[in-house]
Amino acid sequence: MLEEYAAYRIFNVLSDVSFRTRLARIHYVDTARPGEPPVVRYAFLIEPESALAERLAGTPVRTRRVTKNYLDKSQASLAFVFQFLIGNTDWSLVRPLDSDVCCHNGKLIAIDGRHFYVPYDFDMAGLVNARHARPDPQLRIDRVTQRRYRGYCIDSDALRDSLDTVVSRRSEILDVVLRLPDATAKGAARRSRYLEGFFKRASDADSLLRRFESRCL
Repeated sequence: MLEEYAAYRIFNVLSDVSFRTRLARIHYVDTARPGEPPVVRYAFLIEPESALAERLAGTPVRTRRVTKNYLDKSQASLAFVFQFLIGNTDWSLVRPLDSDVCCHNGKLIAIDGRHFYVPYDFDMAGLVNARHARPDPQLRIDRVTQRRYRGYCIDSDALRDSLDTVVSRRSEILDVVLRLPDATAKGAARRSRYLEGFFKRASDADSLLRRFESRCL
């Protein structure tokens, strides 16, 4: 749960057009067992879509499909790189079969005539590495911790700018996982090591961008 919370906070570092979250401590009381001490667990609250749109002076968008030209390219390319950073493949800009609107694990917000893609729901990400997480067999990867680029074939300059933005925020991104409330040395090292795997690959930006462009949709 805390790693998924961290994923939201990392995207906050990268873009204001992102869902804000607030960490909470929930006390669960078993009413069938009076006198038993409550079970206390961490949880987090997610900003409602309507509040996100209001904060950004935007409007939620409902559409059946999007193309790369429909999206604000700076926000889209930043979201694509972010999803690769956290190792998340459980998202798509295609309408799910059980839905009338795009997109899977993402919302669209119109701001000043531009359409911004806002990702959410990161429990299947490699950074989280939840016990229940399994990659889509169609992706041909063995574990959710394996990174796979799933973004659109977007403007090369925008993608490079987004990669540069993520790399420039390395310290802030790592700080998010290091400051989680249960940050034991072992847990913090594991989270940092996973993110550092991205930054190591990003040290050769040209090579990573070529990989993105060979995998883009």
